[in-house]
Amino acid sequence: MTKKKSDMGFVAEALEGTTAVMDPMSETWEANLPVSAVYLWAHNGKPEFADGVSRFGGFAASASSVIELVDSQDLTIPETWDETELHGREGAYGAYLTRSVIVAPIGFRLRWLNGTTGESKSTFDRDGGYTRRHVQVLCGLGNINSGTAAAGGYCILTAKGYQAGNLMDSLRDFYNALASARKAAGADNGIAQCAFWHSVGTFGDDPDYQQVGSSAKSVITPVVAHPKYLGEEITQERLKTIFVGRENYEQYGTVAKDAEDWLNAWDTPEYSRVDAGMSSDDPPIFADAADAVSQLF
Repeated sequence: MTKKKSDMGFVAEALEGTTAVMDPMSETWEANLPVSAVYLWAHNGKPEFADGVSRFGGFAASASSVIELVDSQDLTIPETWDETELHGREGAYGAYLTRSVIVAPIGFRLRWLNGTTGESKSTFDRDGGYTRRHVQVLCGLGNINSGTAAAGGYCILTAKGYQAGNLMDSLRDFYNALASARKAAGADNGIAQCAFWHSVGTFGDDPDYQQVGSSAKSVITPVVAHPKYLGEEITQERLKTIFVGRENYEQYGTVAKDAEDWLNAWDTPEYSRVDAGMSSDDPPIFADAADAVSQLF
């Protein structure tokens, strides 16, 4: 019996007739970067700071990159982002910090770093020293406006080492928490992950410091999915508040299809920093001892 349109669920009904999108969060998906996007790297908090991202951890972005995208009207700065000053190997620089982000995941690329040579390759290789994971996730960036998320540009969430795994887990956990509600809304099959705004970062009133590493130890503040989506049943009404809508979904689908070159830059057997021409938007290498230790993972 043919299913009536009214029985399809609100997501399936809203997206009926849109071009099919291969789920860009699948590991077999290929991508390139056809849009202007701000790089947001996982930023670990430290107990010596009193509050904010500096204490709890979250994400950081280069202030100059943010301002450039704002000036070109490619980015709306979310209200939760705070402008501050960080210190790197070359001295102080401006940055925007935020404990969490609202994103629609469009696609990702993954490589494995050699902490000694700075080179990387597409596959894990313990014998060769390529053991530190580096992931970048292309996302639509959301901005809360009157309690509802609206598209505010694009971002690349980037993380290395243990935080790379935490970032991917947080996006997967958030999406999985929507499973029952997604099924009821007709979004369990054939609808890509970018149909929904994901909230990931650090949450709560107490910082979560975790010691990582086998021989040398480093402290991180793990990126996680928003706990309210993990601990409660997701209703259809709540799912509607994080549904990106037809227009955004179609736009993200177009970006996904145009993203092949961006992913393929890391899809070669071996890939070095020199050959790649690393962007100045990549997270700075901090000069403190903790960061030096984290290069081992």
